Amino acid sequence: MYLEPSVTKYPFSFILPPELPQSFEGKIGNVRYKAKAVIDRPLKIDDEAEVSLTVIRVLDLNLEPSHLRVGISYS
Repeated sequence: MYLEPSVTKYPFSFILPPELPQSFEGKIGNVRYKAKAVIDRPLKIDDEAEVSLTVIRVLDLNLEPSHLRVGISYS
């Protein structure tokens, strides 16, 4: 049996935990996230896909009033 080439999509979703640290790149260390999907096919080479993710946390200034007292200086 021969199948014609085609595009197959496998939609999925994943909810990240709310306490997940934000992505970060620094001189001493980093926090990076990647998602990897593998289609495991017996007796064949597995198909793999990988994507990098950037996690940005929302800062609620109502819960952090000290941030409101910081002045802004313009050069």
